[in-house]
Amino acid sequence: MSPPFSGAEVNSLRVVRLYRPPPTRIEYKLQMGFIIPAGRTSSVTWEGKIFQVQTEFVTRPNPKVVSSIILDGKLIHKVEKPWKGEIKPEEQKEIEQFLKKEHDKVARALKKNPYDFLSGGKEDFQS
Repeated sequence: MSPPFSGAEVNSLRVVRLYRPPPTRIEYKLQMGFIIPAGRTSSVTWEGKIFQVQTEFVTRPNPKVVSSIILDGKLIHKVEKPWKGEIKPEEQKEIEQFLKKEHDKVARALKKNPYDFLSGGKEDFQS
């Protein structure tokens, strides 16, 4: 069986080292036992339009929960809620509950009145 590539191809390969800065405090804490919680996704139907709500926990530059509202494949609004301070591995469950609570709050507000999330109000929705 022959090797997957010839000697000429091996000689043409170059090894490139990429500089990687030292980990930030948050990255270090992530390495020490904190796991970023899984995001949440749901949809809200209003007058035949389907809105998607996607919520995730973001650690950079500062820890926060970000909920994105999407309509017809386009981001129409973002809601950001900062975390109360530094990330601590022992607060894993509390962070997961915070993410769920914020996601549910945005989804409920969207069900109640989606016009609040459109820059042009009703006019944007009807086009």
